[in-house]
Amino acid sequence: RLVGSSRLGRNLLTRPKFAVGLLVILAMAASENLWIGDLPADIDQDTVMQVFGAYGTVESCKVIPPKAPGTNAAAMVKYATVEQARWVLENLTGNVAEGLSDPIVVQFAKNPIGGWGKAWPKGG
Repeated sequence: RLVGSSRLGRNLLTRPKFAVGLLVILAMAASENLWIGDLPADIDQDTVMQVFGAYGTVESCKVIPPKAPGTNAAAMVKYATVEQARWVLENLTGNVAEGLSDPIVVQFAKNPIGGWGKAWPKGG
């Protein structure tokens, strides 16, 4: 479910840089692991699980706090399947997820091989 009038197709037609960026993102290695940016600075793990659990089965997640005051948070989210992760990427990038108030950025994690490194939750 999407909130607001912004849709992927409209973004592709009206924002050429968005279209090129989306093609680069889709060309990256697909995996269950997503990096989600432009999240509220005060978001917590329970909220990430609730918001993104509405779009598929979230196996685990980790909030990445803002690097500096006034900047946004991010999260690493692992879905049960590549298909679920791909759906979230294709449908939520540049859109407002249910439960949030601003558009988000979604990418496949840059380190899908060998896990998440330090960002991956213990026991996940």
